[in-house]
Amino acid sequence: MSMMSLVSTILQQTGLPFSPRQYWRFSILFWGSFALLSYGQGTLVQLLSGRPMLYTDTLHWLVRWGLWILANPVFLYAACRLPILNSGPAGPLLKSVLYHFLILTAYCLVSTLVEYVLVFRLYELESGRMMPVQQALISLSARYTVMAAIYMLIVLGYNIVLYVHRFQLLKDQNSEYELKTEQLKAQVANAQLQALKMQLNPHFLFNTLNSIVGLMIARENRKAISMVNSLSELLRTIVDSKDVHLVPLREEIDIIKKYLHIQHIRFEDRLQVELEIDPETECCLVPHYILQPLVENAVVHGIESKASEALIRITTRRIYDSLIVEVYDNGTGLSSKKPNKRHGVGIASVRQRLERLYGPAGQLSFEPPAGAGTLAVLMIPCRPGRLPIQTLTHDTLESPDRR
Repeated sequence: MSMMSLVSTILQQTGLPFSPRQYWRFSILFWGSFALLSYGQGTLVQLLSGRPMLYTDTLHWLVRWGLWILANPVFLYAACRLPILNSGPAGPLLKSVLYHFLILTAYCLVSTLVEYVLVFRLYELESGRMMPVQQALISLSARYTVMAAIYMLIVLGYNIVLYVHRFQLLKDQNSEYELKTEQLKAQVANAQLQALKMQLNPHFLFNTLNSIVGLMIARENRKAISMVNSLSELLRTIVDSKDVHLVPLREEIDIIKKYLHIQHIRFEDRLQVELEIDPETECCLVPHYILQPLVENAVVHGIESKASEALIRITTRRIYDSLIVEVYDNGTGLSSKKPNKRHGVGIASVRQRLERLYGPAGQLSFEPPAGAGTLAVLMIPCRPGRLPIQTLTHDTLESPDRR
């Protein structure tokens, strides 16, 4: 196995994001820094001791640190196969350390032999003095501790880099998983909101069609036709914005005006509507189609059975960062109805949508006002919206065929 293939194998096994060329650059830079430090130290010692500088000393320095660079892939391969960190119980750890010291000892012997063959013979020729093998072994023994420290630095450094790299991979995978989970949650929540929103349409449509049938049975065909036209326009508005969840309050008020026009046909002059809309609240984003169930609830459960003049008052105001919408009717009131009369399909869907969108910050309550009637209070965070998705043009309850 060549050095390049060995390095490629190591990089593939460890998953480190380095190419073989990048590895060699880093390896040369790493060992080059040690080599320069060693050369400077050796030169300083020779100058202080008065020993003359030999060309063989420089050659010896190049061979020694060149061997470290060439042997570095072997060291990394050993660190990969015999990890020190996370190696389990003490037995396998001691076994890994023992193998590493055996590899280090073998390298020290081989490198000493290569140095002796390539350098020490030339040293004898340049200096005129012989250097026996025993002296080379003594030099090896003196340097063994330093070489062991360098070797263990390589092994530990590799294990630390590998540990950090794998930890970062797991962190990135976890972040990606959390992102996908949040996206799935958002999709599920969006589907649930859409289902709740669509649940309101058949409920409202059923009640309105019943009113149209009642008018036809009473032979009030003109009113029935006007109600059908108004219902058609309102349903067109709802269908055009079926994928929208939040709209400015002014658009929601326009929808309420369309709905109340339908009810005005039913009750004629008996129904009076008052709108007290604070201009500061018109840009607040509200859940689309959120007010119609409240107004419908006031009509069906509040004033439908009332023989005298009926009143529906819608008031909006802003308190700090909260939008308050109040729907008042002067109908029969809460006390005269069963508790579940105020919690039909429409109101239950409104509560669920508020919970999905705002959590505890979205609240809907019913209160008995002073005197008769019922007051529905909706409170949600006011989030301004500058670009309305759809602009409605009905500023009054006037029928489309009368404009």
